[in-house]
Amino acid sequence: MEALSSGAPVVAFPQWGDQLINAKFLVDDFKVGVRLCRGLTENKLITRDEVEKCLMEATTGPKAAEMK
Repeated sequence: MEALSSGAPVVAFPQWGDQLINAKFLVDDFKVGVRLCRGLTENKLITRDEVEKCLMEATTGPKAAEMK
């Protein structure tokens, strides 16, 4: 809620439970964030390049401006 009220973009990293639903709403419906994959849940190692890509997408460029 703090991120939404302050206009800060969100990098969602859902792992289980309601985090998946919250990430879906933040990214797909409210369009205020980007989603990182689910990591071990998908048997996938998240590289620093993928984290950097998501952070850059959330903080710079046209998509970041739309999220604010």
